[in-house]
Amino acid sequence: MNKYTGIQRDVGHRVVLNQANEEQVCPLAATVISLLNDRSDKATRNVGPEIVERVALAMVRDDGDVVDTVLSALLHERLTATQIIGECIPQAVRRLGSLWFEDRLSFAEVTIGSARLQGLLGSFSPDWTDWNLRAPLPPDVVLIIPENDDHTVGLHVAATQLRRAGASVRLLFAPTAGQTVQALRNDPTNVLMISSSRLQDLAKLADFVSHIRRNLDPVPPVAIGGVVVNLADDIADQTGADLATDDVLAALALGCVTESSGGYAGHGPPQHYAIGADVEIASGRNG
Repeated sequence: MNKYTGIQRDVGHRVVLNQANEEQVCPLAATVISLLNDRSDKATRNVGPEIVERVALAMVRDDGDVVDTVLSALLHERLTATQIIGECIPQAVRRLGSLWFEDRLSFAEVTIGSARLQGLLGSFSPDWTDWNLRAPLPPDVVLIIPENDDHTVGLHVAATQLRRAGASVRLLFAPTAGQTVQALRNDPTNVLMISSSRLQDLAKLADFVSHIRRNLDPVPPVAIGGVVVNLADDIADQTGADLATDDVLAALALGCVTESSGGYAGHGPPQHYAIGADVEIASGRNG
């Protein structure tokens, strides 16, 4: 359980709003909730191991057009963008790693394949060239990968998912706690997300979050994500984060709070992003 309570899931596992918070819902919040529900509603082909295998092996071919070819093939398989971004690409990266461990691929091939998979994400990023300057600013997310954590593809997967949900994302690679505080003082954010894959780094993450809370006022909601949330059940408690989840939309919802309800407004007029300051999110792992 965490202190943010305002949306939950019904018996059918759809995201719903508590009635008391309905008047605080904004277009962005409705979009986030719609995306959360949409993933379980669409009947599409599953991302099976045979698809993952084909994608992983295709990415190491000596073919300059391989990214476009793979994208066309995946769409032909009736996979949605959500599946390609959140399932197929991460699983293909992991498969490349296992093929290297099995000595079936060289380190250079794995590096090239991973870079191509990361590049594939660019096909799904929204086009900001038509952004209406008179429209409300999108919610801001600062997404951090800690020092000595090399799972950068996962970070870019999360960034792509957030941008498709309408957020503006800033990536910080291995910043110190002090550098993060300074960055947030100069340019506040709606939510701070930290992507980690190393269980052994939890103590360092706890120190990092503690430093943020001691030296920043107001403090944005802090969410921990990445592989680490599947390695233990009490990640939020151990790190001092508000939420631990592998669901970036749940983490984004955490930052959609109103100034009037005591939430951290961050970027832009807060009324445009209201879900309510007290949000209980059942998707992902909660601390």
